[in-house]
Amino acid sequence: MKKILALLLAALLPMSLLAACGSSADSAPASSESTSAAASSEAASSAESIIGGADSETDIVVSDEANTANLDAAVAAIEAVNPIANPRALDDFSVENELMLTMDNLAGYKGDVTNDQADCGLVFVAQAKDGKVDAVKAELEAYKESLSANDLYAEFADKVALAKDARIVTNGNYVAIVIAGIANPDYAPIDTALETAYSAAAYTRALNEALGEPRENEKPRTLTLLVNQENSFKVTAAEEVAFSLSNQRLTVTVDAVPWDTFLSRLQDGNFDLYYGECRLTADWDVSALLGWEGSLNYGGWGDEETERLLSLCRTAEGDSRDAALRQLWEHLLDTAPFAPVCFKALSVLTTEGVFSGLTPTETNPFFRMGRWSVQLEK
Repeated sequence: MKKILALLLAALLPMSLLAACGSSADSAPASSESTSAAASSEAASSAESIIGGADSETDIVVSDEANTANLDAAVAAIEAVNPIANPRALDDFSVENELMLTMDNLAGYKGDVTNDQADCGLVFVAQAKDGKVDAVKAELEAYKESLSANDLYAEFADKVALAKDARIVTNGNYVAIVIAGIANPDYAPIDTALETAYSAAAYTRALNEALGEPRENEKPRTLTLLVNQENSFKVTAAEEVAFSLSNQRLTVTVDAVPWDTFLSRLQDGNFDLYYGECRLTADWDVSALLGWEGSLNYGGWGDEETERLLSLCRTAEGDSRDAALRQLWEHLLDTAPFAPVCFKALSVLTTEGVFSGLTPTETNPFFRMGRWSVQLEK
């Protein structure tokens, strides 16, 4: 079971990356961070340690409790391809009086609508209560119809056309409506985003394939998600991850422990999953996390293709290296040895010769900024 979960859920948390931009520009090392749950760091580039292994799987549980993590992720994925111009966040009043939805049918929701009169962009994802998906979808269909039937956009033919093509999709207890914005009228990338933003059904299928079909009176499998208790943000994030993974066949609980205990358990392989952080060096070499001999590969994951691609990335140059990195990321996306949760990058770029005295650190590229010298005559 551990092996199965490691393959499905391993994650790579706050990962801090040091990078420099060269050529005719002086640049302070960039610091990047990425968060996840299953493979992390102890010191790839002077980092904090960790994330980790895995185990088990399951079905999806129907719940009337709002899953804000899923709603946030779905909206973010859709807005990445359909950015909302001058966005206004939808609140209870908007949902009830503009979208005309029955609030008692909703467990939660998230969305944005444009505030520009000449635009029509909208992204809205609702989590319906059990048994209310069809009702929510029907009300959104009625709202879509009203946008053109009532000549709401009569002055703007392009808005009418985009509204008529609005997408309404359901997935499990989730219902989404998306209207493309004037600046991004192509629905093709929106359709792709809707398919991949969050799929409860796909999660259920993957877990059932790993565990087999549910048996009568089957007890849920249990897993723990290890995290260090000193970082309250990580503990909160781990709790969101555990909530998202838990269902009728799988229960995931958070085990927040002191830092020394956290490191010791990772090194001993005494965990199911872990949430941690890793900082990468400027060459983006993830061998420590994913290589068979990687010092941070606490879950013990690995395969021959990953080893080949890691080696290729280390030796290739120029365009060949870009291609090798793309191959590696695509392979990791398919095999999922870890699950990135977030990524953060900081950098300083300056014109060559203008600034001097920069002393960037791994966590702060602006360290001691007051001591920088600026040559304005250049």
